[in-house]
Amino acid sequence: MAAMSLDSVIRSGGHLVLVGDPKQLPPTVISRRAAGQGLCLSIVDRLHQALGEHQSAVMQLRLCYRMHPLLLDWPNWVFYNNTMQTGLADPLTQRPLVKGLPWQEFQPWSNVRLEELA
Repeated sequence: MAAMSLDSVIRSGGHLVLVGDPKQLPPTVISRRAAGQGLCLSIVDRLHQALGEHQSAVMQLRLCYRMHPLLLDWPNWVFYNNTMQTGLADPLTQRPLVKGLPWQEFQPWSNVRLEELA
């Protein structure tokens, strides 16, 4: 279905912008037959593979506004080869704690060595 939609865009000479992250959750495919036919690849992964020599058409967004910098550290190290940066100038004021929740002192990964997780 997705391939048919893309085909009509390509044939019409139109432009297409897809936004997605192949490092995020992949499709959940239980059927081995379906997985064998390529349905375990996301549309973003399929297009990226199909680009061949035109890989420069794919751009990674590297500025993250959604996540506190301390929470970004681990996925940045494990999945993104330390290419991500925070867009938050002051995380404490731009991502304040939610009032009414019993927050403890924030110590991410305090008992875990990052090297052991990769």
